[in-house]
Amino acid sequence: QIQRAGITESQAADTSKPSIQGNADSSSDNLLPALAWLRGKVDISRWYDAEPPDELLDGRLSREMCQKRILPDSLIYDYVDWYTHEEQLGEWLQRSGNSQNSICWGEGAEAEQWFEDLLTGKRCNRPWMVMSESDVPQSSFQRWTQEAPAVMGLDPLILEFCRNLTHDTRRVPHITDPFWKTWQSSGMPVPEKMLGPMNILEQNLLQSCAGANRNILRVSAMAHSKTSWDMCANVE
Repeated sequence: QIQRAGITESQAADTSKPSIQGNADSSSDNLLPALAWLRGKVDISRWYDAEPPDELLDGRLSREMCQKRILPDSLIYDYVDWYTHEEQLGEWLQRSGNSQNSICWGEGAEAEQWFEDLLTGKRCNRPWMVMSESDVPQSSFQRWTQEAPAVMGLDPLILEFCRNLTHDTRRVPHITDPFWKTWQSSGMPVPEKMLGPMNILEQNLLQSCAGANRNILRVSAMAHSKTSWDMCANVE
C-alpha cells in the first residue's frame, strides 16, 4: 500500500497560509533548489488537492509513464545519484557531476542480476529509515507491530501527514517556508547529533512517521559509513 501526503480541506481554505504560486515569501531564493527548479517548469499547485491526507492510492505508476517521462528526466537531473556503481561507503557525500562511475545497477550480467534481485525482493530487508549508524542493519524506526503503508510526497507534507495521524499539533513548516533556515520556529526539535537543518528535518520525519506506523524512505548522511542512498535505492 502507498499513501499520498497532501493537504486537508481546512488547509486548502486557510488563506492565511502562503500559496504555492505567487507569494512573496516563496521566491526562488527561499525555496530548496530542486523545488525552485520544478516551480519554473510545472505548476506544482496541481500536486495538492482537498482530499483527506490518508487517502489510499489504487494502482501503480505505469511502465509507459516511467519510460517516457520519469526515468529520462531523472537520469538527466539526478545524474550524480544514478552513476554510483562501485562507490565506496562514505563517498556519497562527495559526489559531483564529474563522476566516472557507471549507472548504479551496473552493466551486462550484473545489471540483469540486479533487476532479478529487485523483482524477487532480495534487498527488501535493508533498513529504509536510517538516522544514524545504530539503525544499520536493523532500524529502530521500523519495528512494526502491524501493516505499515508507505508514504510518498514532499518532505514537509509527509511530516504533517504523519503528525496528523498521531494528533500531534505542533507547527509543521509549509512547503513554501524556508524551513532549512528557520527550523527553530518550525516546530522541529533538534536531534542529539546533527549535520545541519536538513538533518533536523530528517529526525522529525523519522520519529513522526515511525510513531504513526508509516514507512518512508529516509537514509541520513549521519550513517554514511555503514549505508548510503542513491537512485537505485529509490527504484528498489
